[in-house]
Amino acid sequence: MMQGGAIIKAPGTATAGSSIVVEVAANTESVQVTFGGSEGTKSFPVPEGGNVVIPIPPGTTGAISIHFGQGVSRRGTTVEIVATGP
Repeated sequence: MMQGGAIIKAPGTATAGSSIVVEVAANTESVQVTFGGSEGTKSFPVPEGGNVVIPIPPGTTGAISIHFGQGVSRRGTTVEIVATGP
């Protein structure tokens, strides 16, 4: 199931070690993903179509935060990590 508003859409859950596709507005340059732990925050460029593939590192637990923009223009969502991948 996808969640988020009209500007950012992502699955509600993901598995560690997998990848997810996040859909953002086409005029967005990059998205920032906060994995927590030692992974910290990473930036991913947004391709022309607006679909960003985000790899979830093995061992990720809890939830990841995906966002873009700054200040009052900042938009984001969270994805819960439900299990560890193979």
